Amino acid sequence: MYDERTGQLDHQWATYAYAREEGIEYGMQRGIQQGMQQGMERGKIGTIVNLVKEGIIAKEVGAKKLNITEKEFESYLQEM
Repeated sequence: MYDERTGQLDHQWATYAYAREEGIEYGMQRGIQQGMQQGMERGKIGTIVNLVKEGIIAKEVGAKKLNITEKEFESYLQEM
């Protein structure tokens, strides 16, 4: 038997399902955006590391372009 309480519960479950789907979609969009930002940052770091390794720019300039210390930049030079 379908009564008012059952209708309220159905509505509540539908609301939860909708909110869940919206949350998943929002989370996926944020993840994609963050991934793109991290990828661009890694690309920038890689480009500057390559310029330093090829002797085109000085290590000090590379660190300055990335807004990091020379010591931090050294770790990127060793890593890449």
